[in-house]
Amino acid sequence: MTVKRSALATAIAGCLVVGVSSPVAAAVYAGSKLDISDFRIVITAPPQDVIIGDNYTFSTNADATLNGATIGDFNQCVGGTCGVANPVITSVASVPGAQRLAGDFTIFGPGLGNSYSTAASEITTSELTSAGADPSRVQQISEVSVVGTGAGAADTSVDSETKLEFNFTIGQTADLLLNFTAYSFMRTFIDTLDALSFNAQVRQAFTLGLEGDGLMEGLSWTPTGANFVAGCFPGDVPAGVSCTALDGFNLNSSFGLPAGVPPLDTERERTGDFALSILGLGAGNYTLTIGATTFASVRQEVPEPGVLALFGLGLAFLGFAANRRRFS
Repeated sequence: MTVKRSALATAIAGCLVVGVSSPVAAAVYAGSKLDISDFRIVITAPPQDVIIGDNYTFSTNADATLNGATIGDFNQCVGGTCGVANPVITSVASVPGAQRLAGDFTIFGPGLGNSYSTAASEITTSELTSAGADPSRVQQISEVSVVGTGAGAADTSVDSETKLEFNFTIGQTADLLLNFTAYSFMRTFIDTLDALSFNAQVRQAFTLGLEGDGLMEGLSWTPTGANFVAGCFPGDVPAGVSCTALDGFNLNSSFGLPAGVPPLDTERERTGDFALSILGLGAGNYTLTIGATTFASVRQEVPEPGVLALFGLGLAFLGFAANRRRFS
């Protein structure tokens, strides 16, 4: 009986001490980064037969939300209004306490000790912006961390639309070849034994589309890691047109951190090469679209100091009642 009463007294004292001190320390984190580099577009036709000019539109977007406060940054350029230097176009959004500067795609991670939400997206270089330009590069990152009770989300998007005009004579065709390297990082993390509830989610997506006079239903490519896949079109295609894709890994994926026994830490980091070949395109007008997104969100609820103090008082009352029954 003495041992039981001693254990009860220790539990009560612990709850009361925590209850009158600072809130429970708890952190939950989610991060998603995507870097598309060495992106090249090759059209196997005489230059005088292919017109691109300034017929392209780039847009970047970044949104960061933390405990109800939201900051967003959307930018767009068309043709000659896009920059020819590095970067071509960029968007950055941060809700303190971690400030991300333009051009900074460092992974902050969960170790900062405070809550923050930050997002950045950038078309760093584009081979369309000027003659002899470097291969295209797109960088995106979304990170959010909550210490204590709170919720946050970060997301980015990059979109590119390029109009291609193939001025061939009857019987001529061209091939459209694309290749790039992708780096992907996604992580969810929770480090607490005291959270009442928590959730962390990350997501990435990459899509490419081609529509035009020489196609019936258009091309839609969403790399899923299937490697060489013949026939990238969703439906019928004109005779003589074919498509082959190389997926280095799945660029359209997501995962989350469900409730469980922490600490829980899931990290996925991958690098791979991608290629797309569209053979036999005839004369006509085409539109090539590329879109990429990153997303991260977290939510957490931890006990407030007053709750633990009340719990301690409840234990004390139960102990007092048990003693009264024993001696009455």
